[in-house]
Amino acid sequence: TITSLGNTINTSAFDGDFFIAPDESYIIISAKETPTYESELWISFRTTDKTWTEPKSLGDKINKGPAHRFGQYVTPDDKYLFYTKGTGEGDCNIYWVLFDGLLKKLKP
Repeated sequence: TITSLGNTINTSAFDGDFFIAPDESYIIISAKETPTYESELWISFRTTDKTWTEPKSLGDKINKGPAHRFGQYVTPDDKYLFYTKGTGEGDCNIYWVLFDGLLKKLKP
């Protein structure tokens, strides 16, 4: 059965790549894409009634400046976030950041 994640997660812009935690407790989405392919990484948490919280930005350090962000992946221990960021075809690079503290900070 195919089921939409609902309007809380799906914005009017293109919402593309996503990472869902192995325990399905959160999802990180490359969202709010502009016509020039700029996007940011946002996180939503699964609630006890199986719906999703309003997405929150992963913040200025990750989403600073116009760029396309995609291919997000979190290590199984939730310690590191990896993602791809670029402003054009020739400058897409993979980045990694300590993530466990940010995850705890953003959890409802």
